[in-house]
Amino acid sequence: MCGIVGIVGKSVQPEEIEKALRAIKHRGPDAQGIYQEGEVNIGHLRLSIIDLSSAAGQPMKDDATGVVIAFNGEIYNYRELKEALQGEPFRTQSDTEVILRLYLRYGMGCANRLRGMFAFVIWDPRSQTLHLCRDRFGIKPLYYHYDGDVLIFSSEIKGLMALGLRVELNLHMVYDYLKYGLTAHTQETFFNPVRSLEPGTTLSLCEGQIQKTTYWSPVSISQEHGSPREVEEQTWELLQETLRLHMVSDVPVGISLSSGLDSQLIVHLLSRLGQGEFHTFTVGYDEPEYDEIIRVQGVKFPLSLTQHYLRLTPEEMMESLQRAITYFEVPLGGLGTLSAYRLMQVTHDVGIKVLLSGEGADEVFGGYKYYYYAYFRDLYEKGQTALLQRELQAFARTNGEQLEIGSMGFQQHVLNETNAVRAPDGTSLGGNGFLGPILLELAEENGHGEGRTKKKQHHDHLRRAMLRDLVSLKIPKLLWFQDRTSMAWGIETRVPYLDHKLVEFAYRLPANSIICDGVSKYLPKRLLQRYGSANKLSMVKHYVATPQREWLKGPLYEIVNRYLEEGRLGQSGLIDYAGWKRAYADYAESPVLGNSFFVWKMINLEALLREFFR
Repeated sequence: MCGIVGIVGKSVQPEEIEKALRAIKHRGPDAQGIYQEGEVNIGHLRLSIIDLSSAAGQPMKDDATGVVIAFNGEIYNYRELKEALQGEPFRTQSDTEVILRLYLRYGMGCANRLRGMFAFVIWDPRSQTLHLCRDRFGIKPLYYHYDGDVLIFSSEIKGLMALGLRVELNLHMVYDYLKYGLTAHTQETFFNPVRSLEPGTTLSLCEGQIQKTTYWSPVSISQEHGSPREVEEQTWELLQETLRLHMVSDVPVGISLSSGLDSQLIVHLLSRLGQGEFHTFTVGYDEPEYDEIIRVQGVKFPLSLTQHYLRLTPEEMMESLQRAITYFEVPLGGLGTLSAYRLMQVTHDVGIKVLLSGEGADEVFGGYKYYYYAYFRDLYEKGQTALLQRELQAFARTNGEQLEIGSMGFQQHVLNETNAVRAPDGTSLGGNGFLGPILLELAEENGHGEGRTKKKQHHDHLRRAMLRDLVSLKIPKLLWFQDRTSMAWGIETRVPYLDHKLVEFAYRLPANSIICDGVSKYLPKRLLQRYGSANKLSMVKHYVATPQREWLKGPLYEIVNRYLEEGRLGQSGLIDYAGWKRAYADYAESPVLGNSFFVWKMINLEALLREFFR
């Protein structure tokens, strides 16, 4: 895991590349390297995980051809790929050199052979071409700007700014965030004119022309069917293979642990693989109903775990948020994201450099409440009334929500499909954005929001909902947060549920492997029951939550008001500050917890303005 910066099409001094590297130094505290040849300038910061020797330093150059690579990420199947490249003159034990040798043999088609998370840059002097490449889900970031003459790129936007790029606030992104709760749903960023390279995409610059190629997309996955027992056995084998590959490391690997299914399944899989003791990290709160620490301590795990905990308090929130926004360069997702950022500090202090995390399991195996509604709509439109009635009755038992065919609730939740981003429990993160005159005028001129998300018009409603989350609404945002929470402290986070072979397999499964008998995320719960000797099918989905609403209604109310009053957002013309302030006062007085996201959005935008748009 590392950091990359670079500029092509312009000669610069080494000090300019060093300045950009300092801006993202947290991504690679172990080593630094710079390649400069004419108008090609590439800088690299290293977090040493595989082959800790200096021989594996970057940028890495092939002496025979002059081809140079700078790489951020991990290639989990690099040993298998290296074995297939017998006869190549390898001089390191690194996965970086495997990519380099693959490129020399297959060109940019090498990306299709990689199993892992990656963003890399290759300069090929033979064709005078620069290649940028990003992994299939965008687990690792890569940002760029091309003005027709000069291409600059970096693992973080701060690197581009340090290279001299002038940025301004992207009002389209602000509108989408305030109105619909969207953040990473497009290749635009909050910083004009910075763009994010699309996942599963290569960008090549040659003779002043840019060409993009999509080498992988989940949209093309078609469904297949197998017997339930075959599906379970194949999934279990694939999960074990995926975890085995994700354990490749020359430094110890820890686990981000909660009481939920996803991280517990990882622990059971590691146990089956014969792994030993692990350090685990869990965040909690003083409020018992939100305290994951208490829940984790009540679980009997099949591995020897050294458990580490962090409890976050209201007094720490605002100060931590302003510090965190420097690394995130985007509004944080909520108190849970901020807590994860702080938990990574604990991980760093313990000395663990690699963490396994459960991100992606809900989107891959169907863990969100609104997936039920999409499934019910499929049954309704296919005329499978008897099965729909059984599933609605089971849904009432497991979720405590009555839905009857033809009722207003059925119409609202089941037949009203939306592209708006939702919380895991199905509540909308859109609503009143308290838009000011600048954004209202922008909306009238252009029209933004849901229309700017990628709509998938094929597949059934359930698959469409899952694909939207996978490609635009959820996973891009969660991966952005995951990368920044960990890299802020020089830690690599791995997300095994987003292994592309596992995703391809899971997206071919029949719907009753996702939702069955009122149980969401049915297949992994069956696996844990069958192979982990745990009865998870009877569990109602536990949405890991935080006391964000209680804090914003109570101990942080005055602090938040003062923060906004002393800030820039209220005077910017971007929001209806008076209307928001009245709504916040009403919310604080209400006995109903409700949805606090309208408050959280303003706090984050204010922090973003203070840090980057002074």
